[in-house]
Amino acid sequence: MRYAEPVTIDRHARRLVPAAQDSRIVYNTDLPHWIQGYVLRWRECQPSEAFLNGCFARSIKEAVPSGKIKLIAALSTGLECVGTVTRAAEDEGGLFVRADLFDGEFVQWLKKGEIYGLSSSFLPVRWTWQAGARGAVLTHSEARLVEVVASVIPPKPSLWSSWFDRLRIPNFPTLASKGHPK
Repeated sequence: MRYAEPVTIDRHARRLVPAAQDSRIVYNTDLPHWIQGYVLRWRECQPSEAFLNGCFARSIKEAVPSGKIKLIAALSTGLECVGTVTRAAEDEGGLFVRADLFDGEFVQWLKKGEIYGLSSSFLPVRWTWQAGARGAVLTHSEARLVEVVASVIPPKPSLWSSWFDRLRIPNFPTLASKGHPK
């Protein structure tokens, strides 16, 4: 059933998908450095937003092989490009990516095991509003993958909340919202 559009969606404004709780992250800190995992899990999307399997197919086909999708990390110095997505695929679980990493601070954070999760930002291309259990659900049938975002955990737990607040990324999940202590 089609639902009346409750708000206007700007197709030129990036939207950030919160980090998947079950990213299944695997990485290699020896040369060559790489990281892989789910950036979006179909079943973990926000109650008011859904993605159809296949909605990133065009981005995967066009942008990934040309190296246009970058891996951005939230580091102690702010947001920084730390790699390039070299593979991406949609499966029954969600959107899975692999990125080759540049040597630097992010690799050091990985070696310490201080990775929080992977998420992605995208531009909406085609969508509909549908009725859901809790109201209107924005359902994306096509979206353009813009970048993959890796979140690292600062070494001092007391900094977690203020560290994420400094980044000022809209809809960025805080550690406290994922059950981590403050």
